[in-house]
Amino acid sequence: MGHAFWHIASQRTLTRMLDAGMIPYTRMGERSYRFLRLSDVTDYKRRRDEATSKASDEMRSIADEDGAYDIDYSDYLSRFDK
Repeated sequence: MGHAFWHIASQRTLTRMLDAGMIPYTRMGERSYRFLRLSDVTDYKRRRDEATSKASDEMRSIADEDGAYDIDYSDYLSRFDK
């Protein structure tokens, strides 16, 4: 399975993530390729998706408390009906 199997980041970004310890990897020698376990990649993706969902829920809650969804946009939208 190549890099295109699951595009989670560019190669440069993935390298930075690996160096930062965000996804564990192993090497078969000092200067060899990095090997990732699929389960570690799926765990990272799950954690990222959960964090994104949580942040989205928090933003939605704040917007709801501030009344952002109570605004009537019909006048604004009617300009595009022409």
